[in-house]
Amino acid sequence: MTSGDVERAWPDGFGVAGHSSPMRILVGLDNQEEAHLLSYVRLLGRTGEVIVRVLHVIESITVMGGPVIETEEEAGSLVEAAVFSLRMAGIAASGAVRYGRVNRIAAVILDDATTW
Repeated sequence: MTSGDVERAWPDGFGVAGHSSPMRILVGLDNQEEAHLLSYVRLLGRTGEVIVRVLHVIESITVMGGPVIETEEEAGSLVEAAVFSLRMAGIAASGAVRYGRVNRIAAVILDDATTW
């Protein structure tokens, strides 16, 4: 998809009749291989006012907390890099790291989306 494709799809810059609110995008970031997703979000940011929240959930394997797949520092670095990339493209961005059991990741993402 090119910026022209996005502009044709949303010629009014994501505006809704009578409203000038920015489009809010929650990006669930899983690992460093999400470069294509961030590129797409940067592309959307060129065509209208966009606010992005980058969210990464640290997965806990057991019910009682137990071992995690990655450290908080690793997850934080991943989110910080994505937020920096978006900000360098002129997009308002924030980031967060949350914890969740492997079978509850979707619930953590939904909770974050509703409180954002």
